[in-house]
Amino acid sequence: MAPNTTPTKRAKICTMRAAGYSNDEIRAALTGRHDLSDHQIYRIVKRYAEKENYYEVMPRTGRPHKLTPRDTRIALRHLSNTTAHDASDLQRVYFPDVSVQTIKRTLRAEGLEAHIRRTVPFISHKNLHVRKTWAEERLEWTVSNWRAVNFSDESIFHVFGSDGMEWCWRKPGSGWTHGLQRRR
Repeated sequence: MAPNTTPTKRAKICTMRAAGYSNDEIRAALTGRHDLSDHQIYRIVKRYAEKENYYEVMPRTGRPHKLTPRDTRIALRHLSNTTAHDASDLQRVYFPDVSVQTIKRTLRAEGLEAHIRRTVPFISHKNLHVRKTWAEERLEWTVSNWRAVNFSDESIFHVFGSDGMEWCWRKPGSGWTHGLQRRR
């Protein structure tokens, strides 16, 4: 069947064919968005001429999609406003009956790509100001001043978030700030 043929267009094709019009005359009479090929006209006539039920839609073959277009829009919205961070979050919170691979496949079909989330350490405005004044006070220090300072190794304690890689989904070419997450 021709793409986007309406029941009205199907009825006109069948009626014109029954009246003896050629395919070229049918095409000329039905000026529209899509050009109809001879094969498409033949299939429409074969399928609908005898039944005269131009509204009948044949059942589609194949398995239906697990995520509807509405579900896909919801997933994209949750990723864009960061209520979900990745496909695993979407599956766990919003679509528990859908596999993570299916969600990833749907996101890729929408033009998104998975990227490693960049993290920026969370520094409050007060601490930012304190750090800046500390650095400005020591701007004129000499090497002998710095030798008097004892340095120690730092230990990392993750109170919030993961210490491993985290992923985000974004469109190619979008700014790196889209996948940015502040550590708190």
